Amino acid sequence: MSPEISDNIIQVYLEGERGRQKKSSLETLSKREREIVSLIAEGQTNKEIADRLCISVKTVETHRYNIMAKLNVHNAAALITVAMKRGLIRR
Repeated sequence: MSPEISDNIIQVYLEGERGRQKKSSLETLSKREREIVSLIAEGQTNKEIADRLCISVKTVETHRYNIMAKLNVHNAAALITVAMKRGLIRR
């Protein structure tokens, strides 16, 4: 392979990796997921969030699981910290 071709292949690969990293960030959250993050930050329970949004507790739990997976966090404290750092919620 010529150096030009291998350089192009490496560049395309690196751009793809950067795109995947962005997809695992806060920007990938849906409007509903962002809403739920805000309510979690307010200290509301899954039941309170479900009642407020007129959805089931199971749906809130599913959203919460998906949010934490997308942000690669494992507890509510880390979730809130990431959301604050990225400007989704304020103190």
